[in-house]
Amino acid sequence: MKKLYKLKPWYKLIDAATRLDVALGETITVDDVYQLVIEGHIALSWYVRGVPAHKVMKNTNPLFEDSDFSDELVETLDGPFRIKLDSDVKEWILTFLMGANEETINISLDGFSVLDSNETEWQILEYLSSKTDSNRNYAPSYSFPKTEELIIQKQDIDYFEQSINTKNIFNDENLNAKSETAYQNIIAALLDIISEGIPSADIGNKNIGPAINFKSETKLIQAISHHYLGYAGLSKSNLEHKFPAAKRSLKAQ
Repeated sequence: MKKLYKLKPWYKLIDAATRLDVALGETITVDDVYQLVIEGHIALSWYVRGVPAHKVMKNTNPLFEDSDFSDELVETLDGPFRIKLDSDVKEWILTFLMGANEETINISLDGFSVLDSNETEWQILEYLSSKTDSNRNYAPSYSFPKTEELIIQKQDIDYFEQSINTKNIFNDENLNAKSETAYQNIIAALLDIISEGIPSADIGNKNIGPAINFKSETKLIQAISHHYLGYAGLSKSNLEHKFPAAKRSLKAQ
């Protein structure tokens, strides 16, 4: 694993997918990360910046009395917090996977909560611009975080990877062999393009290599996936994921 990945305390979702690529030996997408979250395999976190919240006391109903939302009982959260996975949160994540309209989700009356590093639960609040009760300045928030604020904490990825190894869900030897074959095929295809050229996907059998003759990376990927159809690791979707990941990996060293 690259040094940068060891140093980061948290990852954006695309970076989390890239790290899981390395750990699992197969292509992992952001959608795969969302699915792992929904199924309870890995925790989704929110990098909170100046958000009001109320500490949820144990053995109490999170739907508090109005006075409990007054200024003196509200704190401001900053930093990474795990999002408590309940039915509303699962429905919200499913909108990313299914392409549904996020605005159609009905959040329950008590909103949603996050957990700090000590597993203390915090109910997310929003400030009331117009109040009918002078003692109530806040109400449960019905707005989920922005997608760019969603992260996966390093410790949660570490735990997930350790649990996979412990449970022996995957055969490491087979995964490593599959990954090695895919990378060797990618290298071989690029060497063919450099030395001899391969046909472009849209001009028949004419060789147009070397790679610089392809006007864009998209055209290059289309040519490789078309010319090497059926070869492990050379599908269009895998190349679209591996090429940017390879660039990020090289820059990170």
